Amino acid sequence: MEVAEAVYRELAAGRTISVPDRERLGLSASSIEGVLSEVVRVYPVLLHGTGNVIAASSTLSLSAGRARFNRPPRDREGFATDSAGIALLKALFSNVGFNLGYPYVISPQSPLKLSIKGWKPEAERERGYVHLIGPKSHFERESTAAGLPTWQWVTSRPDARFAGALEVRRADFTHAVERA
Repeated sequence: MEVAEAVYRELAAGRTISVPDRERLGLSASSIEGVLSEVVRVYPVLLHGTGNVIAASSTLSLSAGRARFNRPPRDREGFATDSAGIALLKALFSNVGFNLGYPYVISPQSPLKLSIKGWKPEAERERGYVHLIGPKSHFERESTAAGLPTWQWVTSRPDARFAGALEVRRADFTHAVERA
């Protein structure tokens, strides 16, 4: 908990925690996912993974909505997650020009596993960033058509804001990756 609290305080203050700074906070590659999971469990925030740093206090860009899980489309929407594994995946793997496959519901029966169709080396980033975004109360958890909760949270509000970012490396994503 002490490490999660220290990470939260740094990120909530709008700071970027670089790879060299991680050691100062007691973060190792093996603990990144667990610490981020603890942050979203304890604090009213979500995560957003990307290949670039997004300035603290920036608002989440909303895109045109689309229908999902038997729901009508929203006019505008933006996304976040409460899954540290998904945030790491989105920070470290590009979906531009590639088909990334992974489950919307993560459970012991359906663990996080990434499948990259049409894989090329540029599908994988050496580093990325996991941002805090919130407040969590501005988002709604999506559910599947069967009513199962997913890792995806969505908002149509233009006032969801980014805080700081944690720099992550490819080695921080420890889940299975299938390249085809």
